[in-house]
Amino acid sequence: SGGDDDDDDDDWYLDFAKTSHIPSSSSFSAAKNATSIANSNSFTAPNTLLTVPTLSQGTLSTPALLQDLLLYSTAQLAHLVHLIRGDLAPLIRRSASILIALDAHNRDIVESLLNSQVTSPQDFIWQMQLRHELGGLAGDEVVICQLKARFTYGFEYLGAQPRLVRTPITDRCYLTLTGAAASKTSGALSGPTGTGKTETIKDLAKTLGVLCVAFNCGEHL
Repeated sequence: SGGDDDDDDDDWYLDFAKTSHIPSSSSFSAAKNATSIANSNSFTAPNTLLTVPTLSQGTLSTPALLQDLLLYSTAQLAHLVHLIRGDLAPLIRRSASILIALDAHNRDIVESLLNSQVTSPQDFIWQMQLRHELGGLAGDEVVICQLKARFTYGFEYLGAQPRLVRTPITDRCYLTLTGAAASKTSGALSGPTGTGKTETIKDLAKTLGVLCVAFNCGEHL
C-alpha cells in the first residue's frame, strides 16, 4: 500500500541519516592523537574529526603553559608545512592544507592570549573565542562554546572540504551568528557581492558539524 511505501521511505532516510554522521565516541578518541606531530604523517582519522581543534581551559592557568602551547602550535604548523611539500596522496594533501589553515588561526589565538596576559577562563578575550571543549560523562562529547552560546558538535559528514581562512572580521561574524542561534533568533550578514558572506556561514556550519543548505533567492533568478 501507499502508506507502507511511505514508511519504508522514512525508514531509509533515518538509516541514511545515522550512517552520515560519524560516531562521537571511539572515533573522536582516536582522532585526538591523529593530529599530533608524531602521527600527522598518517591522518588515519576521518577528516571531520581531524578538523575539530581542541584547546583546553587548563592551559590558561599560567603564562608559562600558554608559552609552551604556542611553541607546540608553531612546531606542529611547521611540521605540516614541511609535510605538504612532500609527495602526498591528493586526499592527504587536502587534509593537511585544511589543518594548516586551522592551526595557523589557533596559533594566532594563543599568541593573542599571551599578548593580552589572559590567565583566567572567565576573561572576555578567551570567552569570545569559538572553542571546542570536551564534555560528556566519558569525555567524548564535543561542545562548541562562544560567550554564553553552547552547541553540541553535530558530527555531520563533511569530507575533505576546504576551510575558510579566519580573519578578525570572520571571528566577529561568528560571534554574532552564534549569539543569534543560541537565543533562537535569526542572523544575516550584509555586505557587497563576493565578500564571502555565504562562505562564512557555510564554514561556521562546518565548525559546528551541522548540515548547511544554501538557497539563492536573488531577484534576478
